[in-house]
Amino acid sequence: MARRPSGLIKACPTKCIGGYAHSQRSLNEEQLARIPEDILGWVKGYLRYCTYCDAVWEGRGSFKKLHGFLKGEKFTPSKGFLG
Repeated sequence: MARRPSGLIKACPTKCIGGYAHSQRSLNEEQLARIPEDILGWVKGYLRYCTYCDAVWEGRGSFKKLHGFLKGEKFTPSKGFLG
C-alpha cells in the first residue's frame, strides 16, 4: 500500500493522485476567459485549479464544489458536489 509523504495535504476535491495543496493555484486570465459566465459571476475569487487533473473547483474553507475540468481550450462542466 502506497503511503503519502508526511506534511502534504490533499486539496483537490476530485481526490486525484496528485491533488496536493502545492499543485493547486488560481486560474490565470486566459483560463478565466474559458469559464462560463454563470460560474464566474459568483465564485471568481474562490476558484482554484488543480495542475494535476485539470479540475476547476470552488474552495471556501472546508466547502469544496467541483465546477468542471479545463483541458487546453475546452472547459467541461460538472454537476458534482464534493464537500
